[in-house]
Order: sequence, then structure tokens, then C-alpha cells
Amino acid sequence: MRIAADFALLSPTELATDVVVEVHGERITAIEHGRAGACDSAVELLVPGFANVHGHAFHRALRGRASLGADFWDWRSSMLAVAEILDPDRYRDLATLVYRELLLGGYTTVGEFHYLHHTRDGSPYRDPNAMGVALVEAARAAGCRYTLIDAAYLHQAPDHGEWAPTEGVLRRFADATVDAYLARTEELSEGATHRVQLAGHSLRTCTPSELVTIAQAARRGWHLHLAEQHLEVEIVEAALGARPVALLEHAGLLGPELVAVHANAATAEELGTLARHDVVLCACPSTEEDLGDGPSPAANFHGLGGRLAIGSDEHVLADGLVEASRLEAHARLASRRRRGLDVAALWTALTAHHALGWPEAGRIAPGWLADLVAIDLHDVSLAGVTPEAIIQITTPARVVRVWVGGTEIVHDAAVERRELAPRLDHLIRTIWKEIP
Repeated sequence: MRIAADFALLSPTELATDVVVEVHGERITAIEHGRAGACDSAVELLVPGFANVHGHAFHRALRGRASLGADFWDWRSSMLAVAEILDPDRYRDLATLVYRELLLGGYTTVGEFHYLHHTRDGSPYRDPNAMGVALVEAARAAGCRYTLIDAAYLHQAPDHGEWAPTEGVLRRFADATVDAYLARTEELSEGATHRVQLAGHSLRTCTPSELVTIAQAARRGWHLHLAEQHLEVEIVEAALGARPVALLEHAGLLGPELVAVHANAATAEELGTLARHDVVLCACPSTEEDLGDGPSPAANFHGLGGRLAIGSDEHVLADGLVEASRLEAHARLASRRRRGLDVAALWTALTAHHALGWPEAGRIAPGWLADLVAIDLHDVSLAGVTPEAIIQITTPARVVRVWVGGTEIVHDAAVERRELAPRLDHLIRTIWKEIP
């Protein structure tokens, strides 16, 4: 297969003109400069597929429901109500449509931070990984590359150092012990287009020693919600005697294998500690706006030499370019300066497939996976904008075609967006009708 592009973003710092990308099987085999020879497809701007490093498929059901609560903790109650009614079949149906929506937004690799594991009373399904398997099947049906980030959720929030067992719907999230969690996740298989990573939900649900056990078992890196909310930090500090970053550093848990999600409530000094240990910071700007978390610290972290990734988390937005532009806006608002994150930094964050265990994706170069996105530049909102700069100011729905592993998964995104909308709308409305 040969794809001709007027412009091609070969790497975050290299924009080429009049390029032909040759693909054999799932890999890129050659880059030709100039339009010699016949081509199978012609596009305006070709970029590497995007990596959605943090998300929860069932949170998509809460989009547009800001009236459900005044803050994160009110929203959390509504989220738990959705979690309570899902079973493997319904979760598979919902996730399939959510992942398809993410593909239409340019995300060729999706990371699912998965903690909805068990039946309503907390007992395991006949297959203890039934919910995770349903998600993998959903990703396969949708056509995306996938990482199941299976998260341990072992306790309720500590109170003065005492860890409580989970109650109510939280029992669906919890394994009995960290060893039980590891035994369950050991049974998860990988495939040609899906991989498995481990995670601790947060320091509200896992002790530092349990996180050490998880990190030691992780073969492809591990993930953790970290310092998203100031109240979360206060809970952890009151219970354990130190702030989250200090606890992780003391336990020897900071390093390049860790993907820390959010860190909106981290101090400048704590961001420096994370950067010094080469931790990846995953920012989720649209969700952080929706939940009132405050501006992402991504720009400050990047300025300290830290590595960035992007996730859409609760999927308030399902468009990678717009998510990245929101991150840049956070940087300007937080600093009160026009210069936030530069174009190369945004493209690097949006293509951080390595954070999901796919280091062979995220570039247009021979030997790399042919996960590619075609962008429509012919829109009045982009008139006069250089192709690489669209990541800073783009409008939604600029993705037109998507390839994963050399196979065209999305041929006409505009048509599919219209077709997908009523199906996803009906499913989400059906879910809400069943919630008391």
C-alpha cells in the first residue's frame, strides 16, 4: 500500500512535503520524497496515530451531565451509579461504541484504566476477568490497538491510618488482596493488537507496600492516579503522614516505568521530583476542566524536563487534536503567558504510545507500525495555519481517515460520526433509565 501526502509529520519535529508512505503488512517500509509512481490513497496531512494513555469507557455515559453535582465527589457518586448496573455484555456494547468514537478522533491506541472487575455483590464472575475480556473484545470489534491497564482497588480511603474494606458498589472494584489481584491479572492474555499493563488505582485504595508489589510484578510499566484533587492529597496526608509524591519516593516507586495520571494538586517541588525520576505524567485536560481539578501542571512539568502523555479519561472529548489544544490552553491560563507548550511537545505527548507498552508506534518511519491518521486542512478555521500548528488551535472533526497496522479502519469519518451518534445515544439513554 502507498499513501501520498501533501504534508507528513514524520516526527514531532519534522514536517515533510510531497511524501509517499509505503506500507507492507502492519509496518511502514519506506518513505519516498516526491510523488513518483502510483498510489493507493492521497491525503492532505498524514500524522502518526494518537495514543489515549488514560481512559474509562463507562465514564462516557456521564458526558454533558454537569448538573449531577457541584464537584468531583458529587460526580463520583453518579459515576458509581453507572458502574453498578453494568455487566460484561452491556459493558462490551458500550465500550465498542466508545472506542469507535475515539478512533474517529484519531486515537489509534487506546489505554483503558480498568477497575470494574466483579459482580454486583463483589464476588468474581465465573471467569474472574470477564469484564476485562469484554473490553478487549470491544477494542477488537472497534478496530483500535489496545492496552488493558488492569487496576488494583483494594481498600476504601484510609481514615487515620486505618484501611477499610470496600462497601457497596466499590466491592465490584476490589480484589481481596494484592496477591489475589496479581493472580487474577496473571491470567490475562495478550494478542497481536492488545497488551496488558498493571496499575494501582490510587493511594486512597492501595497502600505503598501494595504498590511496591504491583510495580515489581509489572512487565510493561504501571499506572497510578496521583494527586488529582487537593482533598485527595489531604486525605492521604492525614492518614499516612505524608503527601502522595513523598510516599512514592520513600517507597522507591518513582521511575521511568510509572505513568502518573493528573498530578493537578502536586506542588512545584513535587513536579520536580517526578521529573527527576523520569516519571511520565499523563494529563487529561478536558476531564480536569469538567471535574474542576484545576489547570494541568503539564507545562511546568515539561519545563522541568518531564515526559508527557495525554488521555481523555472520562471522554468529555473524544478528539485527540482538540484534547491537545486544551492542554496548551491550560498552560497559557496557568502561566498567564501566550507561550504554553510548543508544537513539538504537544505532538510528542499525543503520540506517547510507549506509555501504553507500544514503543514501536508513534512515528512515520521505516520499521514503525503503520498506525496513521489523515487530517483535513480545508476548513476556514485553519486558513493560514501551518500544518504542524493545527494541534494548537484545531476545531473538532478534522480527522478524516485512520489506519491501524496498515489496515484502513476509518474510511470516511464524517459519515461514520453521523451513523455512530444515534447508536451511542440510545445505549447511554437506556443505561440512565435503569439508574434510580
